[in-house]
Amino acid sequence: MDITQLVEEIAADMATRRERGRVADYIPPLAALPDSKFGIAVVLKDGSVHTAGDAHEPFSVQSISKVFCPDAGTGYGG
Repeated sequence: MDITQLVEEIAADMATRRERGRVADYIPPLAALPDSKFGIAVVLKDGSVHTAGDAHEPFSVQSISKVFCPDAGTGYGG
């Protein structure tokens, strides 16, 4: 299975699931979004980008940005 097919299958599976948790309605930018949204993007070391679902729609990253900060720091000699 190639990565594009895998990403598309994940997005299709997530589109049918309703037990994905609650929208953080105490954060106004998130409260305004429907809970049915799901997007996924995978970027490989070779620079290829594979997306599916609602990945091309703008969204507020909020707390998930904490996942990317340590990784960004390692690019500066860490």
